[in-house]
Amino acid sequence: MDEYLSHSDLSADQKLKLLEDFLVGHSNNDFENFEQRISHFCPFEAIGMVRQEIRHSNFLSFILDPNNSHPFGDRLLKT
Repeated sequence: MDEYLSHSDLSADQKLKLLEDFLVGHSNNDFENFEQRISHFCPFEAIGMVRQEIRHSNFLSFILDPNNSHPFGDRLLKT
């Protein structure tokens, strides 16, 4: 069984080799297809709340307020 290595366990040359192997193994079409799929992702659709604007607003208000009880602080506002 392969052992998990973190990025800090790899040398710069090893990281470059992994990146090259990844890029060579995938065509531009693979990346374009992936980008198209994720660019249309809607988390509200995933949880069945597409047409519930009041709940969207409540969620966004909660998650964007750094004083609420979530672990993000003001990071979401700064991104």
